Amino acid sequence: MRRKKKRNYTTLYFAFVSIISVLLIVLPILLKIPTVYSFIQNYLSALGPDYKNTYISTLGSIYGAFLGVTGAIWVQNIASNQEKKDTAKKNARIIYDDFRIALEQLEIIVEEMGRDGHLLFMLPNDDGSALNLMGRLREHRFSITPEWKKIVLSISDSLSADEIKLIYDIYNRLWDIYTAQSISVASRNMVDVYSIIISLFSTEKDRKHGIEINTPVKIILHKIKEIAGD
Repeated sequence: MRRKKKRNYTTLYFAFVSIISVLLIVLPILLKIPTVYSFIQNYLSALGPDYKNTYISTLGSIYGAFLGVTGAIWVQNIASNQEKKDTAKKNARIIYDDFRIALEQLEIIVEEMGRDGHLLFMLPNDDGSALNLMGRLREHRFSITPEWKKIVLSISDSLSADEIKLIYDIYNRLWDIYTAQSISVASRNMVDVYSIIISLFSTEKDRKHGIEINTPVKIILHKIKEIAGD
């Protein structure tokens, strides 16, 4: 489901004020229309001669003040939106690099682990494979940006709720694998680690093209790359 964007009331208000400004500019032309001239004349005549000029002057001052304040807020809003876009672009690049580098290293591990017998799973009592995996995790190290939860939020306006959920899910899986790189003794949890690694790739191994990233991960990678401006 696509996230609903917040309505920009400042822009709408500024557009309204701009329309009023245009009407005031073309007012001399409008006054040549008998109906318009008669309406404005009757409206102002009801104020009386003593208050007509004061009313028009006060109205103009108030309108000018509103226009000035609204214009300043509108310009500030544009600058703020541009800053958010720049931040989202920069953070999308960080996320993309985190995923790309980690998946490249994990792909090597899966290919190496599966080279003998095309292993796509690890038995709970397979201590040899657990030690093998632990060694390969140390050899093909990757890092994860510690503030990844914060930077994901910065690009949330450009993604659907399901896409954001998938990014969090991938990051959580990569984080579990990342922390396993520091395990000093092979243990049964290496089975879980390997299962997490395999979950990021296609379940079928194409001997011609090798291991491939699974489709949902591949799609979200492409989307993040678009936000990064690549």
